[in-house]
Amino acid sequence: METLSQVNKAESEKIRPIRLKSWAALRVSGEDAESFLQGQISADVRKLAPDRAVLSSYNSPKGRVLAVLLITREEAGNYLLWLPDSILDPVHRRLRMFVLRSKVRLERAELLAAGLIGASAATWLRDRELAQPARQLMVSVTNGITLIRSAGSEPRYFVYGPDQSFKNIECEEDVAQTWRRAEILAGVPLVGPDTQDRWVAQMMNLDQWPGGISFDKGCYTGQEVIARLHYLGKLKKRMFLLRGQGEAPTVGSSIQDAQGDAQSVGEIVDACSDAHGTGFIACAVLQVAVSNSESLQLRRDADAALAKPEAYDYSVL
Repeated sequence: METLSQVNKAESEKIRPIRLKSWAALRVSGEDAESFLQGQISADVRKLAPDRAVLSSYNSPKGRVLAVLLITREEAGNYLLWLPDSILDPVHRRLRMFVLRSKVRLERAELLAAGLIGASAATWLRDRELAQPARQLMVSVTNGITLIRSAGSEPRYFVYGPDQSFKNIECEEDVAQTWRRAEILAGVPLVGPDTQDRWVAQMMNLDQWPGGISFDKGCYTGQEVIARLHYLGKLKKRMFLLRGQGEAPTVGSSIQDAQGDAQSVGEIVDACSDAHGTGFIACAVLQVAVSNSESLQLRRDADAALAKPEAYDYSVL
């Protein structure tokens, strides 16, 4: 008869990390790395310890998000900015414009990324003697492999390291969009080439992520607009979870209220097919005034009705 440990090991062998080829990292290093990033992104990087990660933003002078960044701090004092590979080069070029005389190096990090999802993830990690981060957004490092406990109700880990550290880890392709679906359900905002410079950081709920936006650290690019909205304005748009039937809409697709005046009330931030393959889930920036509406639909198709929006809950972070 199989022992419990044998059963657990067999279960762990059924799950493999998902290779996240669409993600890449920009390493920021040098004597002035911290002060440089302080003036560029919305998080207070001075408060970022090596055992924590923060989801933050790089913004235009108008306060609109150019990139959502998952940021970690290496033991050497360098910073890693994880973002979609599709926008890494333009973000890199833009940041380089502000280096001036600062002692800072900006370079693409030669790292591989993968995602681990599911109830068997803990067993898989134990079998490989990889330390598990205890809480969401916590970081652990074992033998060159870094794990970040990702947001969401299901156990999830963002895993990265150099190529040689991955040589004994078998990964599979994300053909089922499993990781993307989990990110949408957890309310993790995404900005790609088609949605840069479109939404202010608070509209993407980044003010609800621990440390995502600092309102007391001083100036950074876009800070004036973001701070004014926080202290003086009224936030009229937020990101919500949407569900619908049929094919997933494209990023940036417009949403309207069938009971309204046919004007756009929001846009799709990200979308993919649901777990059953019969419909889709999406995160969308919507006017808060229509967040209780049961008559929203995609503008592309009058028959593409959407379920009532669901507010994201970040209280567990």
